[in-house]
Amino acid sequence: LANLLKLDDEQHDALEFQILLFGKMEKLLSYRDEWRNVKNAIMNRFKGVIRQTISCKKCGMARHSELPFNPLCLVIDKVKSLSKAIETCFAPEQ
Repeated sequence: LANLLKLDDEQHDALEFQILLFGKMEKLLSYRDEWRNVKNAIMNRFKGVIRQTISCKKCGMARHSELPFNPLCLVIDKVKSLSKAIETCFAPEQ
C-alpha cells in the first residue's frame, strides 16, 4: 500500500492518508467504464458540497456559492460531540 500511494519515509496524519488513499482509488476506478458505479458509490460517501450564502444586512443583497469538500474538516476545540462540531461549522457567522 505504501508503494501504491507513493508514501515516503515521512510521517503522515490520518487526514493526509485519507486524501492520498481516496485520490488513488478515484484515479484507479476511473480507468474502466464498468467500474464507474463502484467509484461513484465510494466517492459520494466522502465528498459533498457546502452551499454558502453571504448577505448584507443593510441592503439585503446576497451572494451564493458552492464549495466542494473532501473531506469535511471540523474544528473540535471546545466542543463535546460530533453533532455540536457540525452545528458550529454550519452556524451563521456573527
